[in-house]
Amino acid sequence: MKKWSLFVMSLTLVSICQSSFASAQTGFVVGMDMGADIPAGHSESEYGGDYKRAAYNLGIILGYDYAINNKISLGVEAVPNTGGLNASSAGIGYLPIMLTTKFYPFKNGFNMFAKVGVAYLYGSGTFLETAAKDISRSWQPTFAIGTGYQYKRINFYVQYQYTQMNIAYKGNNFLSPEDYYKESYNGALNSILVGVAYTF
Repeated sequence: MKKWSLFVMSLTLVSICQSSFASAQTGFVVGMDMGADIPAGHSESEYGGDYKRAAYNLGIILGYDYAINNKISLGVEAVPNTGGLNASSAGIGYLPIMLTTKFYPFKNGFNMFAKVGVAYLYGSGTFLETAAKDISRSWQPTFAIGTGYQYKRINFYVQYQYTQMNIAYKGNNFLSPEDYYKESYNGALNSILVGVAYTF
């Protein structure tokens, strides 16, 4: 009887552990991530803008995943964020929209993922009255890879993301409103992010 009781308890513990670790799931995904955007490129400016400084990035994750089976899911996500290229005069923000695939090779909750898509570039912050008035808005490629640990419906992860940024725009000079200065940046952003997401 004692051996039988131990056997039943063991099965119960295994069942509880397996139920705690989630496999691929279907549902809406909401979360947030944070980290740094590190420029890697060459900038030219008539006004002294320098896009070589790293920027803090805080993003909100909005997406949907569909589980093909217990190990693989496909999805889509958009990540409005505070990152981008920063300079003393103005900045360039970006909104990535990506297709995602997640792979769960083990039963212990660890997973890997890859993302690919496009990022919408737009003018952001100002310094006094100086602003990016006519940025060449565009869609440019972006991709990401990472790994995570999923507990039930919560996934904790780390991610590397690459976003191409080849842009040119003109801004208004607050000292001479009739004058416009030109700036350009050719390169990319390397983003290092940590985040958490919940699947409903």
